[in-house]
Amino acid sequence: MLKPFPPRCIGHNSGHFWFPAIHVLAPHSLVCLIPTVPDVGEGRWSSRLLFSTDAESWKDLGEVPYGSASCRLDGDLLVLPYEYWPHHDRRNAVSRALILRREEGGKPSWVERDIAIGGFPRAIADYVDGKAFLLASGDDVQPLADGSLFTTLYGKLEGDRKYSLFAVISEDGGLSWRYRATVANGRDMRAAREGPSEAATVRLDDDSLLCVYRVDSGAGIAFGRSISRDEGRTWTRLRPMKGKGSVKPQLVRLEDGTILLSGGRPGIYLWTCSDGMGRSWKRFDLAAHHNRACEDQDRFPVFPPGGDENPATSTCYTSMRRIAPQEVLIAYERLGNGWKGAPGPHGEEDAVYCLRLAACRAPSAAEKL
Repeated sequence: MLKPFPPRCIGHNSGHFWFPAIHVLAPHSLVCLIPTVPDVGEGRWSSRLLFSTDAESWKDLGEVPYGSASCRLDGDLLVLPYEYWPHHDRRNAVSRALILRREEGGKPSWVERDIAIGGFPRAIADYVDGKAFLLASGDDVQPLADGSLFTTLYGKLEGDRKYSLFAVISEDGGLSWRYRATVANGRDMRAAREGPSEAATVRLDDDSLLCVYRVDSGAGIAFGRSISRDEGRTWTRLRPMKGKGSVKPQLVRLEDGTILLSGGRPGIYLWTCSDGMGRSWKRFDLAAHHNRACEDQDRFPVFPPGGDENPATSTCYTSMRRIAPQEVLIAYERLGNGWKGAPGPHGEEDAVYCLRLAACRAPSAAEKL
């Protein structure tokens, strides 16, 4: 059972203002990083940092580098960078991470520091302008049984024509990462134009890891899913998630074991699973709820049927974080001019919204007696 609250506007801006990433700095201390640059290789993606203590009112605190995955680092929050640069040994790469610190009164301060990632089986391919073809987009950091940290990145190694999805681990709190396994290989996906990319991972009831990932974009494109039963060392082959797709899946497990999955294109949706194993899902239309709760100027026009046309009204990317035992916060954007940046036919500005949602399991027949 879902209880959605009214959407709140996090912020708005002329030009680009999209791909929001929510991070939980501390209880009642939230940040949202919102890029203000085009969707091209930037090396260091500039974003605005917006801060909230109640998920309803937000304050812009300035410009920081963008990242969508984060982990605890000695009481601070380490936000992994989106893009990387090749090391002289091209099986390795480096970048600048953002470290957020909660100051007195709750507001964050921040610094940057280098992090490294490496140990790939072949040299990392070239991206654009000298950057490494390695991107951290979507998956948050998960703890493993031995105390190390786990996340995924996607990209290409030399000779690859499509993306592959890589599992990486850190044994020093997130300051350095090394390749553990390939979750899904683009060479195995003949029908996919892109290959496996944006991903999210969650632990299931049997302690296995479920990884859900994008393989293409557009109407009718299903997410792929793979499972690891050995802490990310090996993965099952792709299994399509029929009726659930197509870009940047986000996964959260609630305290009662309910699993939430957000994503879309076309449309913005939330799927809920109460079996603890990711087998059976129910769908909730987030965009429809947004339109029912908002004034005319804030509503989404009809999503284009193919999902990729420009000007589109949203990338349909979401960011979802658990903010209480049975509550999540989901962020998404409404675009004024699609990929070109506002103003445009759908508005003078791009706007980012967040939606707080509480979930509880419906009582069983025995519990009703």
